[in-house]
Amino acid sequence: MKIAVIGARELAANSGNTVTKIATKLGADLVKAGHKVVSGLAKGVDIAAMKGAGLENCIGVLATPVNVFYPPEHAEYQKKCGELIPFNQKIHKRNFILRDKTIAEISDAIIIVWTNDASGCEHVFERAMARGKCVLIGSLLYAEAVSNPRHWLHKQLYYQNIFSTHKACPNFVTGLDAFLTIVEERLIAKELKGKNIEEIIARGEFVGVFE
Repeated sequence: MKIAVIGARELAANSGNTVTKIATKLGADLVKAGHKVVSGLAKGVDIAAMKGAGLENCIGVLATPVNVFYPPEHAEYQKKCGELIPFNQKIHKRNFILRDKTIAEISDAIIIVWTNDASGCEHVFERAMARGKCVLIGSLLYAEAVSNPRHWLHKQLYYQNIFSTHKACPNFVTGLDAFLTIVEERLIAKELKGKNIEEIIARGEFVGVFE
């Protein structure tokens, strides 16, 4: 499967090392399990996940033509990426929003490790939900979102009726393996189109939380 691993560009001083380690390990674990990592090649979480996965195992979604490097210091990551999906139009800030939406479109599932503001993660999240795709939210991010009504994800969780890891919720998932299993079941369910899969489909949209 193709799994996007995204998050903040700038990592907070009190959690940056933890988030970087989580993203790097996620990239490595996904590739070990036979999956590809989809990335926007942004600073912070995106690059950390790519390093863990190995650049040859990544699909880079660009907001620029293939011969333009943004940010410039990521030129080597872009050159060595296993596959690139460029944006072959005049460079404009709206390209980055389209890049974010493309990430959601081509990925089978999305993992948002952590982000300190809406940034591009909100665009990816909204498009993923609109396409009925599964999203895994990092536990640090989830904790911040549920405790802060002004957090962009707090609003999304409320309006999208997404499940959480609260014990009162009937449906929740913890751990990367469990999440990937559900994603695979949903993809199979779509292919089977109703062959004894009512229970799988009944799960609806949800967000998992990993530690």
